[in-house]
Amino acid sequence: MDSQIEEVKSKTDIVSLISEYIPLKKAGRNYKANCPFHSEKTPSFMVSQERGIYKCFGCGEGGDIYNFLMKLEGIEFGEALKQLAKRAGVALKEYHPSPIEEQKERVFLINKTTAQLYSRVLLEHPSGAKALGYLKERGLTLNSIKKFQLGYAPDQWEFVAKYLTKKGFSLQDLLATGLIVSSGRGEGFYDRFRGRIIFPVHDVRGEVVGFSGRVLGSEEPTREPESDLAGGLAHRSLGEGGPKYLNSPETIVFDKGRTLYGLYFAKEEIKKVNQVVLVEGNLDVISSCQAGVKNVAAPLGTALTFPQLQLLNRYTSNIGLCFDLDSAGYAASKRAIEMAENTGLNISIIQPKVGKDPDECARKSPKIWQESVRESIPIYDYYLSSAVSRHGLETLEGKRKISAEVLPLLKKLDDEIARSHYLQRLASLLGVEESALVKVLGKRAETSKSASSINTYPSKPPVRLDRGEVLERYLLSLLLQTKIRSQELMATDFLNEKLRVLYERHQLFCQDKEGFKVKKYVLDLPGELVSLVDELLLTEIEDYLLEDEERLEKEFRACVNELKSLNLRRRLKKLALEVKQAEILNDMVKLELLRKEFRDLTLQLKKYN
Repeated sequence: MDSQIEEVKSKTDIVSLISEYIPLKKAGRNYKANCPFHSEKTPSFMVSQERGIYKCFGCGEGGDIYNFLMKLEGIEFGEALKQLAKRAGVALKEYHPSPIEEQKERVFLINKTTAQLYSRVLLEHPSGAKALGYLKERGLTLNSIKKFQLGYAPDQWEFVAKYLTKKGFSLQDLLATGLIVSSGRGEGFYDRFRGRIIFPVHDVRGEVVGFSGRVLGSEEPTREPESDLAGGLAHRSLGEGGPKYLNSPETIVFDKGRTLYGLYFAKEEIKKVNQVVLVEGNLDVISSCQAGVKNVAAPLGTALTFPQLQLLNRYTSNIGLCFDLDSAGYAASKRAIEMAENTGLNISIIQPKVGKDPDECARKSPKIWQESVRESIPIYDYYLSSAVSRHGLETLEGKRKISAEVLPLLKKLDDEIARSHYLQRLASLLGVEESALVKVLGKRAETSKSASSINTYPSKPPVRLDRGEVLERYLLSLLLQTKIRSQELMATDFLNEKLRVLYERHQLFCQDKEGFKVKKYVLDLPGELVSLVDELLLTEIEDYLLEDEERLEKEFRACVNELKSLNLRRRLKKLALEVKQAEILNDMVKLELLRKEFRDLTLQLKKYN
């Protein structure tokens, strides 16, 4: 099995794999990006194509292709191996799934079977006729209904439970999917979804991970005769009640906060147009797709989460939010904007020009919905217009509320030009001097700073490397990642023994006729030194140095000089103590030797200052 693990690894280009999830930018020998595992605006996620590894210097995550897929997809090693083997075209001969993997496979199979069943009920059976009619009345085409695999759960207590147990699935398997619910009386189970239109929820690979069920308008649930699909199930009336939308519970494969409805169908279009349109409901997604805006997805009835934003960041850095503009919608948009900014995403607000939501706008006029998406509003324009519409400019109190709401948001803007632009706009709207707003902004900043200093607990200081070791590591990183060579830098300049060994090895391997090759360089190295090499290889080097050979040489020379100067100062400090000791002992021979060495080193030091 180990040989197959290595075979898959050797046939998988880590840069190609990671590029399927996040955009990588060439950085010398390496590639870099914003880390997909934590929030950051400045890239600290580095990938080495030669070594097949990655490391984030922000959060510390690192590893190979298997670690990356396991962490990003939240899967076990066996699942990652299976996916990567399929991608690399390697047939696994000795693969034995773990119990967790087997359970996941059963859940996927049950969900797939159930989605097919619900679809057949909707499209082929009399019990689904009313639901099908309702969907068509809402403007959904048969193609869309089939594409999104919409279905209908009959108004019966044990329709799915009996159908699936006849297919050989156990009640425990069904409970694990959330499709059935225990009656709570010790015996008996009933279907979670009854009398509802069913929207299967897919993960980004297309697997059905859960379901979302919508009641049929405000009407009573349908009452149909026995279902021949479930094998002659006796009908039981359910009556009204329950939420408009009902989602599957959290399962081994389904996490609402990490899933977006419609993303599987939209991901290629999102990459193509470099934007995702986020809407609130399932029907918003489908109607938008029908209207020609196919780069659309929706949270599953919850506020937008950070993991969802990380998921979207695999495909684009641009998000157009289209939530209902009531107070709840505004709050949801504001939270999403703040999270998106921390994730390095660009956010704009989409406001449908007709209708109350994307579904209505898209059904009334696909062209107008497309225009609405194209004419999205920059987020801070949205903040201003929203505050003005809610508080009004007619009263002093309204102006104060607008100022109190918008100024803290402008304070967070890193872009000084953008902040100045919106301060001018806000001053103009409120009819006040811009200097007054700047003054208020300054007071808020002081208050915030004071509160922060009061409420912040002291934390452990970060571990700091000695300046000499920082320079040694950086110089070795430059040598490993670029073609720069130096006659001035010597092995004796490295006080860290491990770094000195690596430097000497580097000098030896640079004499190879084929040139310096990282794979040969790490061959036969002890594990701890291989880890150190990987860290040095992945250390980020500024783009301006990689793009300009002259500046790179100047940087390298300056670091060499600083290291030599630092080492000389250390030696001089030590000599000064030895001179004092020799004077105390009246050891004139030793004293003369020490003084001569001190003079020689002082002269050398002048060279590097």
